[in-house]
Amino acid sequence: MLAKVLQALINFLGSVIAGLVGMLPSSPFQFSSPNWPAWIQAVGWIFPFDAMLTHFSVFLTAVLTWYGVRWALRLIRAVS
Repeated sequence: MLAKVLQALINFLGSVIAGLVGMLPSSPFQFSSPNWPAWIQAVGWIFPFDAMLTHFSVFLTAVLTWYGVRWALRLIRAVS
């Protein structure tokens, strides 16, 4: 009885997690332009906003990873 309840709970959690992961985009670094007015699209031709957002998100991910690893290593050093 308990095994069936636990199995049902695990299956439910698995389906919830699969549904949440299914809502994520295929790549976090690809942005699609919204339906902007013509004058913003003209400015976007000179300043490529999509590429700028992509590069900024990659840069931000790298910096946050750097600070996270640095914090973890300092914590390990402080503990030992």
